[in-house]
Amino acid sequence: MIIESLYEESVWHRSPMSNGTIRMSMVEGCPRQQAYVIMNYEADYEESGRSQIAADDGNLHEADVVNRLLQAGYRCWNYGEDQAMVYLEKDGVRFRGHPDLFMELSDGEVVGVELKGYRDEIFKAFCVGAYSPERGLYIVTNYDRLTKRPFPLMGQIQMYLHSDTAVEYGIERWVLLMKNKNTADLAEFTVEKDTEYLDRLIRKWKGFWGYTEAGRLPDRFFGDDSSECRRCVFREKCWGLPEIPKDGKEIIDVPELSTAASLRRSGVVLKKEGEDMIEESRMQFLSEHIRLEVDKIQSDKMYSTVSDRSRKGLSSPVVNKVLASMLEKNHISFEEYEECFSETNYQEVRFRDRKVG
Repeated sequence: MIIESLYEESVWHRSPMSNGTIRMSMVEGCPRQQAYVIMNYEADYEESGRSQIAADDGNLHEADVVNRLLQAGYRCWNYGEDQAMVYLEKDGVRFRGHPDLFMELSDGEVVGVELKGYRDEIFKAFCVGAYSPERGLYIVTNYDRLTKRPFPLMGQIQMYLHSDTAVEYGIERWVLLMKNKNTADLAEFTVEKDTEYLDRLIRKWKGFWGYTEAGRLPDRFFGDDSSECRRCVFREKCWGLPEIPKDGKEIIDVPELSTAASLRRSGVVLKKEGEDMIEESRMQFLSEHIRLEVDKIQSDKMYSTVSDRSRKGLSSPVVNKVLASMLEKNHISFEEYEECFSETNYQEVRFRDRKVG
């Protein structure tokens, strides 16, 4: 088919980080995933050309927004071939990135600009609660949306805001301009500096290069049931865990997990930082389940239970086969329908704790 050849000509290439620097566009991602790339691990499967085509499509929409800014009379620079590198170094960690644009407003203020083109449902999710001065335009003030997964943008923007070039230009605000690729609606976010958010990202990546230079993988940052892990090309390699026997044995006390228990409780109280803390605790408990080969653990009156779970999802290669069969035969068999689903096994950790907060 013609479209298959288009995918073949659009192979997705990952660009690994190098030279001891962390890419600003990847700071919200998983350090372990990047370590797999840098250390030349073979991916569980190859990404199709769809990823590259989607990225190229987004670039076309971003270019359209830049052209319209220029037509509106704004002075813009640092786009396309003119794009320069910016740097940030703090606490021994060095970051680099390519901001999309710098722009001078009508009052002479210079701001940084980040451009994004998203399909309709993602665009609308970012615009929940936004003010609409007229049809098709949205002013977003709920910046929590920028920290939500699966498309968190706050980290990248904060890196740009604190970069050397931003300091040189005296930039205090970064503007995110987003275009709906389905409807051409536009959304605007104005983001200011958040040093606490920046510091959390720096702590996340501290020691990354030390791990990789020693040939070691950093700790996992997300749980095996997260959206990040589900779509990661190193998932099977990363989560190839042995089966935990369900013999009913219970360890009465594991003092070594008291720190993990404390982390989980702090995460419940501190909502903003809770997701990271809770996940770190869960991983420590899960590792102890695996090490001791038990399905139940208690530490400091906190109980955790590991249960096997499974989910079904569409298997793209089989779906393509079935769709082709439908086109050719104008029907689909029950067996073909069953083949459309792949089963993923994972381990669930449940907690029962004393009341906190």
